[in-house]
Amino acid sequence: IGGADFVSKPPIMAELVARLRRHMTLYRKTKKLESLIFIDPLTHLPNASKFQEVLNIEWARCARYWHHLTLLIIKVDNLDDIREQDGNDKYFSTIAAVADGLASAGNRPGDLVATLGNDKFAILLSDCGHEGANLKAKQIKQRFENGELAKTAPQLSCTIAYAVAAPAGSGSPEVLFRAVDNL
Repeated sequence: IGGADFVSKPPIMAELVARLRRHMTLYRKTKKLESLIFIDPLTHLPNASKFQEVLNIEWARCARYWHHLTLLIIKVDNLDDIREQDGNDKYFSTIAAVADGLASAGNRPGDLVATLGNDKFAILLSDCGHEGANLKAKQIKQRFENGELAKTAPQLSCTIAYAVAAPAGSGSPEVLFRAVDNL
């Protein structure tokens, strides 16, 4: 911020307090804008931009600690049928219900659930191998088949693809994403 931060000595308390308030206000506004930029307004989940940012950070962290990194992509099937039969309101409420269901699917602290599009979601699991990925995929399938999502829209189903990487070896987050994004 440069010249706006210069405080003469001895500091004048009223001026110092005013400058601190101004910087705190700017900080809060910046954080508010960041949340608007990175959060999908319909699902209240991180959007694709935030997902890519976190994927790169988690890739580097897992490489440093020699952990596995698992990426699940969930494509919700039959959403267009809901839009055609029941209209946009039911369509959007179904997407929001799916997002809520995925966000509460027994995720650990540090796991990320993000929306990549209206019918596509991603779950990023650090320090999770094939066994954990299979378990998470089964939990999600169960929510669609006979859980709360089945009550929301009985005709809903999903397709789940996942890949597990060991970032310490080689590769890149883009390769991991491309490995599962071809649903």
